Amino acid sequence: MMMELMYPSYIDLDKAENIVKYSFVVHKSVTCLDLSVCEYSVFKGRRQGHPLRIDKTFPPLIDWSNNFISTEEDCRKSLTVERQLWYAYHLDSSTKLEQSLRNVQSCQKREYYSPSMFLSQLDTDYELYEDSLSEMIIETLKTSNQKVNCVRKVSKIMKKLVCLKKNFTIISLCLDILYEHCSDSNVVNDFLTAFNFQAWIVNIDRPKLLQYLLHHANQAGHNVLVTDVHKLINRCVTNHLFRNSTVLLKYYDAPGFSDSMYEDVIHHIAKRRPSLNDDVLTCPVKEGWLCKKRNFLMLQILDIFFHGPTLSSKTALSQIWKSIPDAFISQEELSRAYNKVVSPTDIEEIYTFYSSVIEEEKIYDFDDIEEYIKSCTPRSLKQTCRTTIRKSLSDNKQLPQGIQMLHLPRQLQSFLKLEI
Repeated sequence: MMMELMYPSYIDLDKAENIVKYSFVVHKSVTCLDLSVCEYSVFKGRRQGHPLRIDKTFPPLIDWSNNFISTEEDCRKSLTVERQLWYAYHLDSSTKLEQSLRNVQSCQKREYYSPSMFLSQLDTDYELYEDSLSEMIIETLKTSNQKVNCVRKVSKIMKKLVCLKKNFTIISLCLDILYEHCSDSNVVNDFLTAFNFQAWIVNIDRPKLLQYLLHHANQAGHNVLVTDVHKLINRCVTNHLFRNSTVLLKYYDAPGFSDSMYEDVIHHIAKRRPSLNDDVLTCPVKEGWLCKKRNFLMLQILDIFFHGPTLSSKTALSQIWKSIPDAFISQEELSRAYNKVVSPTDIEEIYTFYSSVIEEEKIYDFDDIEEYIKSCTPRSLKQTCRTTIRKSLSDNKQLPQGIQMLHLPRQLQSFLKLEI
């Protein structure tokens, strides 16, 4: 006999109502399948391989060719393993889903989730308990009068359950509660270590909240950003979270470079300007006259310019160049790198934008402006001192509070804080 059945052919326990429906607590007794077929069925002994097979077709075909059950004892043995899961949770099928296996027509169709067909398989939705727990936690966080204490308990649960670490609603609620009600740095730090804080930084634009979190993490004396801390600064810029990068530069000395960010910024530019593909933008590196990091710094300027300069993007780019010792980029350098694909007018506008961002740091030691434009301007000794001091403080987890402890004049303190 062939039976065509719309997929899926199982009962999905996706809510508490269904669990109760198929529970022994509700059903005082469960009627067994009607297996009173002849013990000496003509099909007995002719079965080969598995008694039940689902063909890989759509809709799948349930193959019962050999009448897969011939006696009650045979059925009991066949279903022993599968029914262990039911019995472990005190579950069984409803009598409404049971049906006699006798006198079934040779080609019969059953509708999706047929109320009169059950194939001895019962699965629980893998997210059932996770979703229920998440809803309970969210409701508790919203209604509790002891919100900070609730966050403490949620931190412990999150460290054990991966599903909660990815629940954006719970994370956002907890962070908002801490921001509004908590001044204990240890509580804040404990929660930050319970989820992927680094992923949150490069995806969520909440600079004031980030400032609060980094301040308390710093006060607690723990580095919650364990790996690739400096790369997060450039990652925020690449993701156009410019205000986040500015906050990070208060606590870490300078951005770091990575091949993944190099590829990302190329992808972003190529997405806006199809003519600027990978081959074109990496050409200076392939030709050997520009290193990847230098090319990345230039591409970062292009990316911000093409995205549309804003106050936050200008501030972020300015602070990045205040935090690094690299030589300034010249207009001639930009032109040589991209003159084949970027018009001279665009290159001039890009350089004008870049110049306005780093204007306060320019040192005009040249006889005329044309010589300045063509040259790759080195940084001042004062800038080298700033980057060296900031790196030393950052390595010892003393940014920004360590700047004040140096007892420098107020103007130099502002200089080290990248404010001027």
